[in-house]
Amino acid sequence: MIVARAVGGRAALILLTLLACNVKSTEPPALATAERLDAPRADVAPAPASPAPSAAEASPAPPPGVERVVLITLDGLRWQEVFAGSGVEGAAGGPPLMPNLHRLVAESGTILGGPGCEHDVRASGPNYVSLPGYMELFGGRPPAACRNNKCGQTKATTVLDEVRATSSAEDVAVFSSWSKYARAVTRIPHSFVVSSGARTANVRHLGDDAVLRAHLDEGAAHAGFPGWGDYRPDEHTGRAALRYLETVRPRLLVVGLGDADDYGHRGDPKGYRRAIGEADAFIADVDRAVSAIDAGGERRTAIVVTTDHGRERSLRHHGAGFPDSARVFVAAFGAGIARRGPTCATSPLRLGDVAGVVRALLRVGTDAPEGSLVAEVVAPPTNDAAGSNARMLAGPSL
Repeated sequence: MIVARAVGGRAALILLTLLACNVKSTEPPALATAERLDAPRADVAPAPASPAPSAAEASPAPPPGVERVVLITLDGLRWQEVFAGSGVEGAAGGPPLMPNLHRLVAESGTILGGPGCEHDVRASGPNYVSLPGYMELFGGRPPAACRNNKCGQTKATTVLDEVRATSSAEDVAVFSSWSKYARAVTRIPHSFVVSSGARTANVRHLGDDAVLRAHLDEGAAHAGFPGWGDYRPDEHTGRAALRYLETVRPRLLVVGLGDADDYGHRGDPKGYRRAIGEADAFIADVDRAVSAIDAGGERRTAIVVTTDHGRERSLRHHGAGFPDSARVFVAAFGAGIARRGPTCATSPLRLGDVAGVVRALLRVGTDAPEGSLVAEVVAPPTNDAAGSNARMLAGPSL
């Protein structure tokens, strides 16, 4: 249908791009293998122990008091919508689409990737689609062989694998709307908690929690729209993730929301913006949950929000043929995060640098590349007021 709408020379470009992108929403639905939700897996092998890191490998100046990280990925958001209505100069006008995110960043965090900066944040590509993006994000570097959404399980050790090596199986958890997300989070399937897509779950304590079971069952019953096949709508993914956060309080929780990307592929701008607003409300729900968990003392939870890729202006497309889809954003707030608000990076940043931030916050020492995002997000703000002001994005306070 897309090609049929093209005119003139655009037809060939769009056809080649679609072949290269392997956009997940246009793939034929491939249902994940269902697993029992009423009992723990008997074939789960513990994650292999990591060797003790040397002093040179340890993250410098680890932030004190950070006990957990919640990493939220919002599939396929353009930075223009993330900063819309924020008051940042150069951002789109109109009502803000993510007021909660910007409020929380203004209170205790940093956000990078907005307009008016010499350096931005980008996925490495070269094909800006979801599975390679998530593999870069969790692995800390671009995947060697994955170029589309048909890749198999990652072969690289991820930051989740590294945290699992020093934590219990329940202390690392993933809840995602898209089933193939599970291929990017670990090279050792079933080594920690994963509920990815509508019908597949490896949630060990599920038998002890009727509420969580009900959330997962409801998600399975609503599989499909706005995605396809085994897709679980964000509403149900978010409910299950929040329940797990509130009851288990894992050291690392990863939540992958995807409604905005699928509404974009459907050519539904209202649905796309509505999904962004609902994701923003979820971020506020997560903040309230961790505030209750950390009650009675200083905040001990950091929240990081990012995306796997951007998209082009019409919203329908992203990939190698649409260079704008390389650009992403990173926001973080809470424990251990520098309070800089919307700011500009001092050097080009990559999506894979997010893994280094998680390592630094949770004090996981490895020989993996850290990336300069750690200094931008985790390090304390500069004491040089003039230098700080020069780096801040122009515009009123959020």
